[in-house]
Amino acid sequence: MEVILALAILTGAMAVLGEVARHTARNATADRVLTRAEMLCESKLAEMVAGLTPPVPAQDTLADDDQEPGDPGWQYTVEVDPIDSQGLVAVRVTVEQALPAESHPLAFSLVRWMTTPDALASLSNSNNSTNPSNSTGNTNSTNSSSPTPASAASSSTGGGS
Repeated sequence: MEVILALAILTGAMAVLGEVARHTARNATADRVLTRAEMLCESKLAEMVAGLTPPVPAQDTLADDDQEPGDPGWQYTVEVDPIDSQGLVAVRVTVEQALPAESHPLAFSLVRWMTTPDALASLSNSNNSTNPSNSTGNTNSTNSSSPTPASAASSSTGGGS
């Protein structure tokens, strides 16, 4: 009788440990995918900050990245929203797995505030009019055709780092 009770307890413990192992493997896979999404999102924002890609709205654009075997691929969406503060825009980049909605694709978003080229030009013009050239003839001017990062805010949704 005691042997049967001990075997029942052992079987129950093995079932619980099996479930824990299954949940651990599933969470590790989800973390790997979320990390990949975060890296792609940060990469796309860095391209915009560097001026390689203009911050223009885009919808479900396929990301050109090195796909791992079995990876379904990724797509990104860019939203550009003006902010109340003059010369700033909020650029939201959302990276999502290229899977049907029934598969519950994972998504990750980052928001970065950036200055617009118009704001940089007006700042440059105001600096030139208020700061006359010094004795060597140099003036302070900035010419930029792409937005630059603003230190106002940066936020993300998804996993923390």
